[in-house]
Amino acid sequence: MKADPQQIYFWDEKTGLVVLRDKKTLMTTDGGESWKGIIAPWPDPRVHLAMGGGKFGVGLYYRAAYYSTNGGRSFSSRPFPVPAVPEEVTFPDAQHGYTVGPHGMIYRYVIVPIEYKVPGMIEAPAAE
Repeated sequence: MKADPQQIYFWDEKTGLVVLRDKKTLMTTDGGESWKGIIAPWPDPRVHLAMGGGKFGVGLYYRAAYYSTNGGRSFSSRPFPVPAVPEEVTFPDAQHGYTVGPHGMIYRYVIVPIEYKVPGMIEAPAAE
């Protein structure tokens, strides 16, 4: 690959993403032997990436969330109205995720029934 990578993120030995400084994002499913461009709407190559169980992908940048429900092959976006700018995100599996930021901000993502509501909840896209 002849490009200027900003970051790389793999979620298993064969599958991962590289974000280039020009914001283009490429995906590999063969351990880096070949790369294919994907639809990724993030405005900056410093997006924080996580992939839960190889299924549910998340990118956070400033107060926007970019999500994939198809294993990272494409991402959509939505506002992410948190009180501070996220600094890291992790998804140990497709049902649980966490993001942290300044001033002790910690948010968790948990799969819940569609009718579930609690005060302060930020609605997220439906995941399978």
